[in-house]
Order: sequence, then structure tokens, then C-alpha cells
Amino acid sequence: MAISDGGGAAVREGSSSPVYSAPARWLHWLTAACVLALIPAGFVMARLGEGPVANALYELHKSVGMTAFAIVVVRIAVRLTRGAPPPDQGLTPFERALSTWVHRAMYALVFVMPILGYLGTSMCCAPVNLFWLAPVPLDISGSEATAKAIFTAHKALGFTLAALVALHLAGVFRHAVIKRDGVLRRMLPVR
Repeated sequence: MAISDGGGAAVREGSSSPVYSAPARWLHWLTAACVLALIPAGFVMARLGEGPVANALYELHKSVGMTAFAIVVVRIAVRLTRGAPPPDQGLTPFERALSTWVHRAMYALVFVMPILGYLGTSMCCAPVNLFWLAPVPLDISGSEATAKAIFTAHKALGFTLAALVALHLAGVFRHAVIKRDGVLRRMLPVR
């Protein structure tokens, strides 16, 4: 059970470390699900030749990317309005700095990458239907060369995001399995 501190954070019973608000935790896990679907789909679809499987993966990638963008916009709004708990007291200064920069970079990438995908797709690959149901307006024109440059940046940022996710998961593993310091509990959904 969590007891609210009134500022968007709560302290879980039996712990001295505040947890993130329920909306922040759920938005985190929704973002994680999207990113963990987008990265492998992006790698696979880029290696497939043209065909129905590749086309389906591209459409799924675009739809999940747009969904991730919407979630991260809400996440940023929640963070700005509700705040976040202070860093865990047990973190070293290096862990605190690394955690801050990895999280900021992941936020930035999950925000910027869908915009780049939208721009590139607008210039070359319309139409897009959100989960094969709702058409998405793609009103930005540009050359094929510009679209290719945008997709090159999108791909490079995808590799960067994958590396940051791996670093984030390594930190999760370190805190959950090696240090067993309860840091992970700050982001787990309340049971």
C-alpha cells in the first residue's frame, strides 16, 4: 500500500523511499511496452524485403510509434504537473547523474523519433492508417532525398535508444538483483 505525500509521490509502507505517482507508473509501463515493441520491429522490418509481412510490420511500427508519442506527451504533462519523487537516498552521485541523463535522453528520443518518423513517412510513404483503422493525415511534402535523410536520423536514434534501454535495464537488474535496494519498487504498479 502507498501513502501519498500530496506532491505526486507516495511512500510505500515498509519503505523510506518515495514511489512515483500511479499515473506516472502506468505511463512508464505503457511507454516501456511500446518501446520494447518498436525496437525489435524496427530492426526486423528494415531487414525484410518488400512484401506483406514487411508492410504489416511498417504499419504496426508507425501505429505503435504514434501511440508512444501520445503517451510520452501525457507523461511529460504528468511529470510537469505532479512532479516526481526525489532520487533514492541510497544512490551514489554517479548513479544519480547517470540515471538523470539516461532518463532525459530516453524521454527526448521517444518524443523526437515519432516526429521524425511522421515527417519521413509524410514525404515518401503515405498513407498511414492507425492500427489499420483510422487514416492519419500526412500533409508535409518533401523530396525523397530529404525523407531518406530523416529516416537515416530516425534509424541512428533507434540504435541510440536501444543502447539507452539496455543501460536502463542493466541499472534495473543491478538494483533489483545485485544491490536489492528497493529502487525498482518506486516504479512498480501498486498491487
